[in-house]
Amino acid sequence: MAALRDEAAKLVQSLAIERVRILDAEPTYQTSVSSVYQRIALETVLNLGTTEAGIDCMRLSRARLRSILSLPRGGQLVSLVAQVTPQVGSHWGPRKRDLAALAALAAEREA
Repeated sequence: MAALRDEAAKLVQSLAIERVRILDAEPTYQTSVSSVYQRIALETVLNLGTTEAGIDCMRLSRARLRSILSLPRGGQLVSLVAQVTPQVGSHWGPRKRDLAALAALAAEREA
């Protein structure tokens, strides 16, 4: 685990990342625990690496993200992306870089 942490720290430092936000899943999202093991592991390594590198890293609830970006409280977050930012690139979404972009914008506005 220490080697993964160190590699994550090197990566975020080499990219000059200033802050990281890990977006929580929708509160109504349901799945088996075994299907989220990989996500939990990757988020943990990223969190440990950014902390090791001295970079601000926090979990971000969807309610907090909506508040920061002044988005409506109802509906799924993915349906509100176009109100905030245009599609960028071929891997945009849904539920991919589109939500990551919202989390990054929220982090920037919080700073």
